[in-house]
Amino acid sequence: MTAVLRGLLEFRPDAAVVEMGVPQAEPSGALHIATRGAARVCGLAAVEVLTGLPTHRR
Repeated sequence: MTAVLRGLLEFRPDAAVVEMGVPQAEPSGALHIATRGAARVCGLAAVEVLTGLPTHRR
């Protein structure tokens, strides 16, 4: 996975990297978010950080 990420970042160094679960790689990319969990709620929290918009539904 690290080789794939490295290749993608060579192509798009401005990419935001969202690492789901326990962080394994060194922080990389223009923005690096480690959610420390892989549950849906962790992904939604990452989306909120990236967009500044709430993801919850009423």
